[in-house]
Amino acid sequence: MITNLKEVIFQADLDGHLTKINPAWTKITGFSQQQSLGTALLSYIHSQDQVEAQQQLKLLQLGLIKECRFQVRYHAQDESIGWLDFYVCPRQNQEGMLVGISGSIADITENKALEQRLSIEGSVSAVLAEVVSLGEAYPKLLKAICLSLDWEYGELWMPVTPAGQPECVESWCRNLNSDLAEGVDRDREPATNSSIFGLATELIPQVWARDGLTWLTSLAPDPHSSCPMRSAPMRTALSMPIQDGYDLLGVMLFFKRAYQPIDKPLLKRLGVIG
Repeated sequence: MITNLKEVIFQADLDGHLTKINPAWTKITGFSQQQSLGTALLSYIHSQDQVEAQQQLKLLQLGLIKECRFQVRYHAQDESIGWLDFYVCPRQNQEGMLVGISGSIADITENKALEQRLSIEGSVSAVLAEVVSLGEAYPKLLKAICLSLDWEYGELWMPVTPAGQPECVESWCRNLNSDLAEGVDRDREPATNSSIFGLATELIPQVWARDGLTWLTSLAPDPHSSCPMRSAPMRTALSMPIQDGYDLLGVMLFFKRAYQPIDKPLLKRLGVIG
């Protein structure tokens, strides 16, 4: 029964190293049972969520709580990021001594994706309700969509003149000074704007020519660039055309350092918003 469960059933020792795990672990994360046994459970959790998980497990080990439940992001073998729901309880021997932890893990990535899609609509509606013009709204929209998607950087490309080529006229990014080394701190307010890096300079011709939504996962960093955005390993990008009927007015592009598989429902929703 445990072998065929869709949820992960696991056991770990007092140091948090996996000692038992069922095949559902491989189906969810991509890591085999053999290569995962003996490794730290926390090593699979996103660096920004490890503190929360550590705090919960510490309370459990100290006997301050009888069980705990928390939701955190994780890194899959293909470098994509998903969401897991943990239920953990202490594991004791026959003498009642604490010897480790055990519990279950459920993949809630799709549920979180649905929450994000709904969050984007709410964030965009809130911005448009409080501004007088689209010009005033654009930088706020870049920020709102980036935060809702949990992506690092956004740009707006528009023609400056009616017959001109599109140019990068607005941008927004998180503060990358320390993030490149340690990851973004979700408790810190990200920068509201930044210098325009023109990260989509090479992408914009094909995006503009397609006149539609685009999702790219084969981006490569420029190790020779002094710009922190160009030298950072941006793996994923998506574009959102801004249209008036059939007229293409501009394109918003968003970038993320992690690999993110294509989310077709999200693209469809962004098309409607655009």
